[in-house]
Amino acid sequence: MMRNLLALAVLASLAVAMGLVHAGSPPSSLARPDQKTPPEKRALREGAEIEGVGTFKITGNRVMYCSEDGLSLAVLENLALERVLRMLENSRQNHDWVVVGMVTEFRGNNYMLLKRAIIKSKQDAGDNVAAESREV
Repeated sequence: MMRNLLALAVLASLAVAMGLVHAGSPPSSLARPDQKTPPEKRALREGAEIEGVGTFKITGNRVMYCSEDGLSLAVLENLALERVLRMLENSRQNHDWVVVGMVTEFRGNNYMLLKRAIIKSKQDAGDNVAAESREV
């Protein structure tokens, strides 16, 4: 019995140290039902299509997609993301992107599998000519 408690305490300490759980935070099952879930924390169904406008940003070793309506998802690595990442690394501007992707789920977290990303056209203020969209 004492070994089981000791093993449980060690596992809990490791989980906190690894950032898998936060010390002092109640389990999500204990959250009050009247609390509204922010858009970036909503659970989306596996396979749901994402189509919209947003931005990409590099955070740590991941790329995050942030939509205009507040949805924020980590983007899974694939060739489409590699092309977006190349644009992010070579550009000083923060472009708006028109994206198409699919929601995936792993251990209660949602991710986006990027299918297509196109830099959104913007009016060039000097020449009053629309910039060409570039698909990556």
